[in-house]
Amino acid sequence: MSSEYTELAPDEVRNYLESKNIEYKERGNELMFPCLNGCDDDDTETEKYHCSINSTTGQWHCFKCEAKGNLVTLKKTLGGVAVKSSTKTSSLTATSMPTSKQLLRIAEQCHNQLMQPENKKLLDYLMKERGLSLFSINTSILGVGEFYGEMWLTIPIIEDSECRLIKLRRLPDKTDGAKYTTFPTGSGSVVFGASNLLKKRSNQVLICGGEYDKIIAEQMKFPMPIITSTAGEGTFKDDWIDAFLNGLDKVFICFDNDEKGKNATQELASKITERLDNVGVYQVPIPEVLGDKADLTDANLKKFTAEALLAQAKHIGGDEPIDEKGFVEISLAKLQETLGLTITHDNMNKVIVFLALLSAYTDHEQLNVFMNAQSSSGKTYLAKEVAKLFPKNDVHIYARVTPKAFYYDTEFATESETGDHTLDLSRKILIFADQIDSQLQENLRPLLSHDAKKLPFKLTNRSHSGTNEAITGYMLGFPATVFCSANMRMDEQEQTRGLLISPEISQEKIASSIELTQERDGDPDAFESKLKNNTDRKNLMQRIRYIREQHIDNIVIPSELGVVRLFRESLGETLLPRNQRDIQHLNSLIKAVTLLNAPTREQASNGLIATKTDVDSALEIWGYLNRSQRFGIPPQVLDFYEEVILPAFRNKTEVKAVGISVKELAIYYAKTTGDTLDQDRVRKQYLPVLSQAGLISYEKDPEDKRQRLIIPLIENVAQKGDKK
Repeated sequence: MSSEYTELAPDEVRNYLESKNIEYKERGNELMFPCLNGCDDDDTETEKYHCSINSTTGQWHCFKCEAKGNLVTLKKTLGGVAVKSSTKTSSLTATSMPTSKQLLRIAEQCHNQLMQPENKKLLDYLMKERGLSLFSINTSILGVGEFYGEMWLTIPIIEDSECRLIKLRRLPDKTDGAKYTTFPTGSGSVVFGASNLLKKRSNQVLICGGEYDKIIAEQMKFPMPIITSTAGEGTFKDDWIDAFLNGLDKVFICFDNDEKGKNATQELASKITERLDNVGVYQVPIPEVLGDKADLTDANLKKFTAEALLAQAKHIGGDEPIDEKGFVEISLAKLQETLGLTITHDNMNKVIVFLALLSAYTDHEQLNVFMNAQSSSGKTYLAKEVAKLFPKNDVHIYARVTPKAFYYDTEFATESETGDHTLDLSRKILIFADQIDSQLQENLRPLLSHDAKKLPFKLTNRSHSGTNEAITGYMLGFPATVFCSANMRMDEQEQTRGLLISPEISQEKIASSIELTQERDGDPDAFESKLKNNTDRKNLMQRIRYIREQHIDNIVIPSELGVVRLFRESLGETLLPRNQRDIQHLNSLIKAVTLLNAPTREQASNGLIATKTDVDSALEIWGYLNRSQRFGIPPQVLDFYEEVILPAFRNKTEVKAVGISVKELAIYYAKTTGDTLDQDRVRKQYLPVLSQAGLISYEKDPEDKRQRLIIPLIENVAQKGDKK
């Protein structure tokens, strides 16, 4: 700010303060007044005046917050706003842009001014000619005030309880000059309603042409978040498209009926479809009967409802509307083929992960998948590639995350007025791409077990006074989850709460993966174009969107399908305690397969009806899973037992050995595969897991007491119904 000496006219400072209703006290040529920077909250008279302005030079200085400036900068910042000194809201700084708190106070003052009897004419204009209800006017804090030497209607742009700027609209009886401007000058443009869109995490949004239209649309109860650019139609920035529209299924645009509005609609639709995939853009037209200059306000005044306007919405870009009649039955083989565009081999694994993610769109049948395998085996890749088919807003991928960070994740965490934290995990997909924090894993166990739809948890936070305080939080609903880990040692409580799989590590898969990687990396644009234009992949993504939008809460498995009998046959004669959870997993698989073919399934009053085809498909998957589920061991460990330990031991028993050492396993492994064995991983991860499952025991080596020999106990880990 300038600090040069300026000779002022007599009483210029005094007259200016009085014109702004700012109280002051005279001390010689110094005028003492309350600080406009918000630091004067004292009630006592002696502590009220901290600012001193020189009546000759106009230089002023606050002795409390050290703000300073001169009369010129003071006038620029105040911008002609009349501030009453009788309240504690008189706070504008002459040394910086007004703060959000200061702008909010001004907005509230302007709102109070609008409610005064002398402004009844303006209030009537907003209510009768603009169609705004008194409730909308009050909740939006609409008002009137003097800015830049003129009176303006005010629309505060408030996001997350912070006032970003105040949009100014000229009075209705004034026809000259700018129709709109902002305070402060140079505020720039923002997306009005962005915070509400992000909070609701909707898959749809309505973009309006202006602030009043946005408020009207909310008043009309359009069933989606509503946003607008504060710079008007045709000013929606590219980075706003990426930040706020990415991941949505549908974008509705409702601009004015004039030529400018129609052109802006088409231009925005083109930008959205050019920048984003998998989103449909729709125009919500203003009825032609209202005239070629009509807007949403006119439609509201003529009693058109949100439902009536949306019923006339026209698709103008991006994904076509879903035609459920085009869906046909999809088999597991066809699903494998489609997923195979980006995931080689792992045929049953990718189906299991896909169905698990799809199960997010059920009421309480969400599946948990634990994918354990050595590093670089493709665990995270598999999960992420399947997740790309699903709406981005539903998928949350974590690398390393602490319990507190998870509970405060702004993607689905909200805070109530009482301070309780709520995590709405309903219909969400959570992928933990690395070893999950042990405490978070423990905390999530009741959620994975589907114990209750509302689970409490406690958080310890640091209070303003510096002490620790406990805060209550709640997790709502059930997500579909995938846990990726290189650690083979699983707690028994996790073993029974989900499906255990491991990616293939065969030579054939590795060779195919190398070719796919080269195709993707060699010409990324061509590869993405291939995916984007693949009919089966597009149809599958459309099918997911359709299922998501149906909100199918219940899926029924008719008793005549004989699931219990078929399940018992897959287990053999011996039943284990864990089979009580396994039947739940099988039922969830049946329901996920049924959900996949929802467009061709009967919808009864009690829910979607599963068929024998769905049961047979789920049993095929269960046959693949049964081996690992039976022992509670990741398949990769069981493969090592079957393909290395058993044949190596049989080979050695020819000389009547008691058992086999890890070193001997490494020698056998090198001879049969041509690769080296990670003996440390075998000792620390594989063998403890196999021992816990009762598949091996140990004995001391009679020739070297320091060494333990491995003794396999079960010749065949497969059983009836298993399909490896």
